[in-house]
Amino acid sequence: MPLSSRIQGLLARRRLPLVAVLLTAVLSLPSLSVGLQLDDYAHRALLVHPERVRAELGSPLDLFNLSRGDPARMHKIMDAGFAPWWTDVDLRLAFWRPLSALTHWLDHNAWPTHPAWMHLQSVLWLAAVVAVAAALYRRHLAQPAVAGLAALLYAVDDAHAATVSWLANRNALVAACFGFLSLLAHDRYRRAAWRPGAIAAPLCLGLALLSGESGVATGAYLLAHALFLDPAPVRRRLIALAPHALVAGAWWAAYKAQGFGASGSDAYLDPAHIPFAFLRAALERAPALFLGQWLAPPSDLYPLLSTTATAWLAAAGWTFMALVALALRPLLRQDPTARYFAAGTLLSLAPICGTFPSDRLLLFTGYGAMGLIAQLLGAFLSRAGWVVLPASGPGRLGRRALGFAFVLVHAVLAPLSFPAKAPGATVFAKFAETPFDAVLLDPSVERDHAIVVNPPLVLATGLLSTLRDAQGLPRPRFIRCLSPGIHGVELRRTDDRTLIVRPTGGYLQRPGALVVEGGREERPAFYPSYLSQHLDRVFRGDAHPMALGEKVELTLVTVEVTALTPDGRPAEATFRFAAPLEDARLHWIAWAPTERRFLPFSPPTVGETVRLEPFTLPLFD
Repeated sequence: MPLSSRIQGLLARRRLPLVAVLLTAVLSLPSLSVGLQLDDYAHRALLVHPERVRAELGSPLDLFNLSRGDPARMHKIMDAGFAPWWTDVDLRLAFWRPLSALTHWLDHNAWPTHPAWMHLQSVLWLAAVVAVAAALYRRHLAQPAVAGLAALLYAVDDAHAATVSWLANRNALVAACFGFLSLLAHDRYRRAAWRPGAIAAPLCLGLALLSGESGVATGAYLLAHALFLDPAPVRRRLIALAPHALVAGAWWAAYKAQGFGASGSDAYLDPAHIPFAFLRAALERAPALFLGQWLAPPSDLYPLLSTTATAWLAAAGWTFMALVALALRPLLRQDPTARYFAAGTLLSLAPICGTFPSDRLLLFTGYGAMGLIAQLLGAFLSRAGWVVLPASGPGRLGRRALGFAFVLVHAVLAPLSFPAKAPGATVFAKFAETPFDAVLLDPSVERDHAIVVNPPLVLATGLLSTLRDAQGLPRPRFIRCLSPGIHGVELRRTDDRTLIVRPTGGYLQRPGALVVEGGREERPAFYPSYLSQHLDRVFRGDAHPMALGEKVELTLVTVEVTALTPDGRPAEATFRFAAPLEDARLHWIAWAPTERRFLPFSPPTVGETVRLEPFTLPLFD
């Protein structure tokens, strides 16, 4: 028997979907050792010790809501130190994910001291996603071997490793599971006259939307199904989508009525709020995500690149997209299922362009991509295939080259790299968990201030309280961050209570470029600290600049913007404390770049100027 026939026989076996589910579960097992990271600590604090942090962070089941545009609440969050002093008080970063929140409630009530069990729940959700995706492939692909191949490729896709390893990102898994169930029920209703699907499909869509905003991508495949797979006349296809539209409309109305959404941040762009800014970002982010899903490099590289390098990455992504379209043209022309996968893949990119690219966002996009790749490879394997690929011409060599590349990347390298990526140890997560110096272990700090002069990641500073809460350690009552540590910072003391802070290049530097001494701009193509620039701008975007003389009143200190950069960003901030800087209530610490840890810091004496050197985030540690 020819090798291709034996391979097809193995891929066509009815038990292969079960193999795919078990394979993805096994590859995900290293994530059980990850523990909590980043937002997980805030979730734990809200669910286990809500009385300690509810005043600042809100309801125990409102886990994904920083602020709904309420200045009074945001001021409380800033005063406690969960957000830096330059945060826009009108900032709206609030996401409605009640079903996902319930899964975290289960974690922290059933096994609060066993993070491995929490990660096991995420692994089971990913296994469920793969199981439903495999069932969809079986329904959509008439060739069992191609359906089996698609299920295997989706199961071992290493883009899922980051998704499953971060507990706070479980909402993407839950949304994908219900979204795929909606697609499955809708297809059975439309093409097999399964009447319960008329109710089950929109119901599952609603559950997907209540699990996470990424559930919107379900609509991409519902629309693609109506365009290319539904056998009914066009009018009936549209009528069949009406219940889904009603569900989505009701969800959207409730979402907005409760104040959920994103505004005031450059890290999250709401297409309904700022459509043109979203479109500009999508033109750069979509090709990076496409490359990350289909070939290389991973889209997680995007926030580590300069503005010039990201432009080149976008150009490469658009070029590769065009080449894939040309290579798949015969398949797309002959097979409606291929057109369904292609349309769903491209349309599902839109919802995830609202934040900077990451492979953890690609669950929906990967479903269509793996279906198309399996069809292309299946056409090569089957000489008597359902489509006829031209045996000659300029596209033949390109298709074969793509086929070999896809086999290498998705069938060989992906399953090998999945377990390595599954632990999910990102550099910013590690810095969030970096032990602070013993200066903060004094129980008196629970009613005092921790002054963090130059944290390497400002976002990590906001997690200090919840991190120490989880460790059973004393946590500061208030946290003050003076300046990002990735830029050099100058501290000048003018009197016993006043400190002038001037970071090199100013605050809120635009990601992808560094301003160095003398005002000169440098743009190394790859620089891990660009990530910190992106994260600093989570709290304030260009649309809401700070004004010269603007003051931020916090407990025991007033911060005033006393100089601006030529492009309108704060260049200098003056901190006026209500007590001398040596007051026992102020616990000063600074990041020591050479030692990679926080050390006690003594503020400069009156009239003295101190300069702290910048710190470059390492890619691996």
